[in-house]
Amino acid sequence: MTEQTITSYVTMYGFPDNDPPGSAIIAQPVMHKLAGGIGTFNDPITFASDAGVIPFGTRIYVPYLHKYFIMEDICAEAVQNPGVSHVDLWAGGDASTNVSALLAVEDANTRDAARIIVNPDPGHPVNVTPFAPGDTHFATLAPHLRLSSGDFLVLGQPGNAHGADLDRARRPGSGYSTVTDFARLRGWSTSVPMTTAVW
Repeated sequence: MTEQTITSYVTMYGFPDNDPPGSAIIAQPVMHKLAGGIGTFNDPITFASDAGVIPFGTRIYVPYLHKYFIMEDICAEAVQNPGVSHVDLWAGGDASTNVSALLAVEDANTRDAARIIVNPDPGHPVNVTPFAPGDTHFATLAPHLRLSSGDFLVLGQPGNAHGADLDRARRPGSGYSTVTDFARLRGWSTSVPMTTAVW
């Protein structure tokens, strides 16, 4: 399929404000049994919308977040407003998540009109930093990252509003990143496509 760029209303939801609340249950598991993913082409994060508009299993790429998503859930607001393109992106979390901090991340990443790419090709910049503040699952999942041959990592700061200032993470003196260390350990570049990375 050919990439298609559209403008969409973008919201986020997570463990505390899912339906039912306090769960990661999704309506139509495609890649994940529960809402999840890390944002790469091969492991996109769950998103919800109106299945009559965006079929289950459809991948999207959200440029301002540098993440891929896959349609696996239903967004009641999107179903009630079928004339408006609306995607609701999974922000993560679990029973131990700081609810107010996660809701702040969700609010910070909401956009009334954002460019999204439907049926994206692999190879767009990818930021695998979790949305949920304090989420440490990256350390557990890192050895199992499923990157496509064209993916390349974009550094992010934990707790960053993912798109507020991703470039800050790449400027010298901006802070220490274990993501960079991990990429170097695996022999990946953090600035060029994986297929051409040389250390």
